[in-house]
Amino acid sequence: AGQPFEFNGTRRNEKPIVLLIEDDRTLRRLVRAEIGNLCDLTMAGNASLGATMFRANPPDLSFIDINLPDGSGHTLLEWMLKVNPNAFDAGKMMLFINQCMNS
Repeated sequence: AGQPFEFNGTRRNEKPIVLLIEDDRTLRRLVRAEIGNLCDLTMAGNASLGATMFRANPPDLSFIDINLPDGSGHTLLEWMLKVNPNAFDAGKMMLFINQCMNS
């Protein structure tokens, strides 16, 4: 069986760093259960903590909720790119999470 992730750089033998910024605890638990053993998973429940974690340990993959209790995922992404313009270059990825609520 091959490795689930492959990198173009010096970190090939290490697990990828994944940052999940999501205020829904159930969703954070689900993500941890599904991918927690495949990566170095860091989770934050709001934009402020997510920004701190991003600066401390830049991720290879980020999942960012659009609607966070203390800000917008779009605004957070803009900040991330100002802090680290190469944050999402080739080999790195950023995905937004937008939950749909059924009424």
